[in-house]
Amino acid sequence: MGDSPPDHRANGSPPISVDLPSVTPYIEVEGRGKRPLRFCRTVQDGHTSSEQVAYQALWAFARRLGQSEPDGSQLVDIGLARLCQLLGSDHKNIKRLLQSLEAKLAIEVVERPDYRLGLPTRYRVFAYAQILERRRHAGLIWVVRTRTTRFVDLGVVRQLIEAERSTGQQPMGDFPGDAEPPMGGTPGQPMGDPPQEPTGHRPEASYIGKGQGREQELAATSPLPAALAQSLAQWITLDDSAVQRIWDACRKGTPDCTEQEVAEFCRIKQPLLESGRIDNPAGLLIRSVPKFFENGGSAALLDYRQEQYRARDREYQRLRRSAELILSDPDLSPEERAWAEELLRSA
Repeated sequence: MGDSPPDHRANGSPPISVDLPSVTPYIEVEGRGKRPLRFCRTVQDGHTSSEQVAYQALWAFARRLGQSEPDGSQLVDIGLARLCQLLGSDHKNIKRLLQSLEAKLAIEVVERPDYRLGLPTRYRVFAYAQILERRRHAGLIWVVRTRTTRFVDLGVVRQLIEAERSTGQQPMGDFPGDAEPPMGGTPGQPMGDPPQEPTGHRPEASYIGKGQGREQELAATSPLPAALAQSLAQWITLDDSAVQRIWDACRKGTPDCTEQEVAEFCRIKQPLLESGRIDNPAGLLIRSVPKFFENGGSAALLDYRQEQYRARDREYQRLRRSAELILSDPDLSPEERAWAEELLRSA
């Protein structure tokens, strides 16, 4: 039902009049700090793994049961229920993936469904080369990756590049070894005789009790949890010391806890804090949240972790089914087969 998408290039060339910068542009992402932008050399660079699986499955289905267009794209009629079976997911997730692929110019809706006549939606699925060209014309060539993959407006990217070039600094500051000495000039060697060895008895190390030593160890090795602070800042104002106290107390009870877990259990208190009945929101969080992490974790923490594990397992199983479906296509190109096999191994 059609050949593989034309021009399956492993690397796409940059668009006309766009030079790759000598510096890496960074963008501020709410709740996650500064993140680097990535130039899209391939179609896959602009997709999440779920979006790529959905696109590849839709393309393979269109080649078998759709209609090939002279420009290399594929037309296919397929309903939401069939797509749910194809990708092993629910209606809500499939709608989200289709909307994302349409926004990223990988597919387009040719005809809306006619439910009275029982006609499904007709899609045009573009080949890789077409997608790259469409995105370049639209200025969709840079992405920022967090839990999703989002295109960044080309005008914003140019401003970020100019800002990086003008400051000459990376987002986390200059490398300490490159810092110039204060007040200018090169520091000379210290003058005078070298210091003498101290005289007298060597001081004996004082004994630190078990509990005291653990508290000092945590204080010495527990930097400010930036991700937790950023997550909390989205809905409550806390100073760094309050965030640090919450984090250290949670780690004392469950040393392997994550910042995401602590943030989730802080949010449990959000309705109460927003009710206006609490005079000291920081104190409430400091007192109540660490209780979920006492003695290795409460039942609520264990339930949360199990649910997270089940969610990840469902996603892995969905990716595995999709990869197996893609690999069943005998007309796969070598690049597509290698990608699907890698996906299957990771799942």
